Amino acid sequence: MEMKFPNVSSLKGDLAPLIPFDKPDTKIKLKQRKIYLKLEQGLLIDGMRYQHVLNQIIFQLVLKKKNEELIL
Repeated sequence: MEMKFPNVSSLKGDLAPLIPFDKPDTKIKLKQRKIYLKLEQGLLIDGMRYQHVLNQIIFQLVLKKKNEELIL
């Protein structure tokens, strides 16, 4: 019985390294996927880090606009 492996394009995260490197192209794709996943994680972490600052700025702008409407 021949073992079948899932399609590389459908794998995410830690499952990708389990696929055998029978083709050089597969190895390159997996390395690229790992790089992109790390970049995506970094962007999400940075976004969460500054979210409270953005919320505060938006809140201040909304208050300023409401105050201007009350003055008029």
